[in-house]
Amino acid sequence: MNFLGLHFSAAETLNDEVPLQRLVDYMVELASLPDAINNGTTAQIIEVIERGDSKEKRIEVGEVFELGDDGRLWRDLPGFGWNLTESFQGKSGRCPHGKSHQPARD
Repeated sequence: MNFLGLHFSAAETLNDEVPLQRLVDYMVELASLPDAINNGTTAQIIEVIERGDSKEKRIEVGEVFELGDDGRLWRDLPGFGWNLTESFQGKSGRCPHGKSHQPARD
């Protein structure tokens, strides 16, 4: 499980509005953080997805972490969309709150 997946899993199991609102507030705060910049002393190599293909990308010292199709860290919440989609698909093909998202059969 990844960072965002952990938050979706928590949201699926919480039944109280107060902690759910805290999770939402936390995600909003993450998205409002300044862009992550490589402040190290050397370039960083990261794996990104661009146009559906996985590739390595070099982030030079002082450059913003652009994560391919997912955008910038933190502003664009990389991985948010596909994590949300996968959380609704789940292992059993059911939505988080137990309702099937499979078409009804006659």
